Amino acid sequence: MRDALGLRRVLRSEFVRHGSIVFASSTIVNLFNYAFHFFMSRWLGVVDYGGLASIFAGLVIVSVPAAILTMVVVRYAAEFKALADFERLRKLGDRVLALTAIVGASAFVLCFALAQPIARYLNITDVRAVAVAGIVLAIAIVLPGIRGIVQGAQDFKRLAISTALEACCKLVFGIAFVMAGLGLVGAILGYAAGALVSLLYTTLVVRSYAPRTAIRLSVDVRRLLTTTRGVALSTFALTSMSFADVLFVKHFFSPEQAGLYGAISLVGKVLLFVVGFVPTIVLPKATARATSGQPTTPILAQAFAATCALSAVGLAVVGLAPGFVIKVMAGSAYLAATPYIFRYSIAMALLAAASLATTYKIGLGRFDFVPSLLAAAVGEIVAIQFLHANLDQVISILIVGHGVALAGALVGIARPVSVPLTVVRGAQEVA
Repeated sequence: MRDALGLRRVLRSEFVRHGSIVFASSTIVNLFNYAFHFFMSRWLGVVDYGGLASIFAGLVIVSVPAAILTMVVVRYAAEFKALADFERLRKLGDRVLALTAIVGASAFVLCFALAQPIARYLNITDVRAVAVAGIVLAIAIVLPGIRGIVQGAQDFKRLAISTALEACCKLVFGIAFVMAGLGLVGAILGYAAGALVSLLYTTLVVRSYAPRTAIRLSVDVRRLLTTTRGVALSTFALTSMSFADVLFVKHFFSPEQAGLYGAISLVGKVLLFVVGFVPTIVLPKATARATSGQPTTPILAQAFAATCALSAVGLAVVGLAPGFVIKVMAGSAYLAATPYIFRYSIAMALLAAASLATTYKIGLGRFDFVPSLLAAAVGEIVAIQFLHANLDQVISILIVGHGVALAGALVGIARPVSVPLTVVRGAQEVA
């Protein structure tokens, strides 16, 4: 009877309820992403698909500032939500949209201007593909920040719609443009179109939180700078460990091997992205609890349990049927990648756990993990630069580097919050 009551209490908890929404959305997004890559890997061919994978990896890395801003936005939005200050929540959204729109437009111009040298470095013959990728970059700078308002408000239902809408439209437009004969350029245009549809929807959601007012939005500048610095360094490190290997392989290896590695990365990233819904929930919840002085360790315990369980299932599937997985995910042309995907998935599971631990600490305003995380990220870059005799060697470097990052993030993670976080409201600081 006690076990039944305990199970019922767990199932009714807010974490499980919100986690179920975000997990369902993450699953749908991954299915659409799988369908996108399923089509592109077969229609574009090994060489062009390798180019697509490298362009997307590069876009993620150069849009790191947007990811940094997003995590800062989520923290402040979560605090405004905890205080039921929806007017300033809306004001924060307006500020973020205006700032990122200017930066996004500038990034597009820069990407367009540097299209030729970027294409040469990545061994991409069609320079237009890199130029068009500037559109994706511009939207990728704007969308995460405005989405951070929704995440911080713990409006997970509409956050789920935003992400699913992007993936769905990306698939539809991407297939349409490629089938129209636009090839690699069409695949990238489809990606941009899906992101744009999601941006329009998410902006409407944020504007529904409160009417537009002339209310003052003031923050503690010193705290803002401290938070931004910690988030910036950790986001750079995690993003580098997630995608830099794809770029190095595209540069150092043959186009055929780079295409195989793109498929290896695709399989591993599915595991990373499936588990990736957990930090999405943890960041605003940990911040909100710390703001109101509530214990945060229950959130941490539930999050780690979910991460370990999902990672174990994913590794079991990849370990038992690697050939089947690679055939379903990318096609028979990529079966030569089969021996690598289990070890690559281990690296991604370690990275998922490290990401969760760092996100939790960011939610509490702790950045003691940053030095070890940076050391792991830089160490991976240096090691791959000099040690890339084969793909196995690259993957071994990832496993070691991601393990070091996780170990550093776990140090002191269970230490309780001693003082509630605060948010500046107008000119007054409110606990």
